[in-house]
Amino acid sequence: SNNETALLLSIQSKNEQFQPPFLVRENDEKIFRLLLTQKISKENLNSKTHKRNKTAISQAILSAQPERVQALLELGADPNLVGMSGQTLLYQCLYMLDSIRKKEQLQRLSY
Repeated sequence: SNNETALLLSIQSKNEQFQPPFLVRENDEKIFRLLLTQKISKENLNSKTHKRNKTAISQAILSAQPERVQALLELGADPNLVGMSGQTLLYQCLYMLDSIRKKEQLQRLSY
């Protein structure tokens, strides 16, 4: 096993490259919300995959799902976890925001 939890898979399925065949896309939010109603241990909530250190919250951040990030934080997801890049989740968020800002600036220059 790669240590992938159902919660992680429900978040990854929203991102095209992680589309597990057994999850139907239009039901992703329903599946995610249903999983949130179950008792989720801190160990499960913060569990990392073996190869890439992915967690449910890191994937919610990387796939731009702020409502899921908030729900996971409210459940007790650890925002200080370090991902595959060796960076904290906060750093990943700031990096993504900076990338978006630079892309918007480039688009303005091209007009």
